[in-house]
Amino acid sequence: MKKSICILICSLFMNGCAIFNDSSSQVSMLQKRIIQQQEEIRLVKAQLAALQPAQADTWSQVQSLRQDIYSVRGQLDDFTYATSSVGGIAGLAQKVSKNESALKRLEKQFDLSLLENAKNKDKNLSVKKAAEGKTVSAANSSKVSTAQLLYDAGVKQYNSNKYREALTSFFDFTNTYKSHKLSANAWFWKGESNYQLGRYSAAALDYENVISNFAKSEKVPGACLKQGLCFQKLGKKAAARVRFEEVIKRFPNSPEAKRARQLM
Repeated sequence: MKKSICILICSLFMNGCAIFNDSSSQVSMLQKRIIQQQEEIRLVKAQLAALQPAQADTWSQVQSLRQDIYSVRGQLDDFTYATSSVGGIAGLAQKVSKNESALKRLEKQFDLSLLENAKNKDKNLSVKKAAEGKTVSAANSSKVSTAQLLYDAGVKQYNSNKYREALTSFFDFTNTYKSHKLSANAWFWKGESNYQLGRYSAAALDYENVISNFAKSEKVPGACLKQGLCFQKLGKKAAARVRFEEVIKRFPNSPEAKRARQLM
C-alpha cells in the first residue's frame, strides 16, 4: 500500500514538473513575442515620426492647390459672365468672325487715305523748311542731321511694312530728340507702327502725346481720328465716338473729319 502511494506521489511530481516546464517554456515564448512586438511598435512609431513632416508639407501643398483651383474657377466664372451677353465663348468667336472682314476693309481704306495724306504733309513740311534756309552752327547741324536720318529711316521702314523696325526707330527718336521739330511726327508714326502691329493701347498713348503736347501740329487731326479707331478696336465705343466728334468739330473740312463722319 505504501509502495503504491509512493509511486502515485512520484508520478504526480513528475507530471507537475512536466507541466511546470511546459508553462515556463510558454512564458518564455510569450515574453519573446512581447519583446518582438514592442520592437515592431517602436519601428512603426519611428516611421510615423519621419512621415509627419512630409505629411504636413503635402497637406500644405494640397491647401495651396485648392486655393489656386478656387481662384481659377472664379476667373472662369467672371469670364463666362462677361461673355454671356454674346452667347458665351462660341458667340463671341462668331461675332468676331462676322465683323473681322468688315473691319479689315474699313481699316485698309482708312490707312491708305490717311497714309497718303500724311506723306503729303511731311513732304510739304520738308519743302517749307528747306525754303526758309535757316542756318545753324556746325554742332547743331550735325545733331539735326542725325535726327533727320533716324526719322527718315523710321519712315522708310514703315513704308516697307517693317513695322517693328520702324517702331524702334521712332522710339529712339522720341526718347533722344524730345524737343525736335519732327517730334510730333515721330510720335504719330510711332503710333501708326503700334497700330499696324495690333498694339492698340500703346498706339492710343502715342497719339495722345501728339494731341496733348503738340496742339499746333498738322498731325493732330490724324492722331485724334486714329486714337478713336484704337478705342473702337479696344471695345471703348463711347470714347471712340467722343474722338470722332472732336475731329468733326475742330477740323470740319479735313479728310479726317470726312472719315470720322463715315465711321460714325
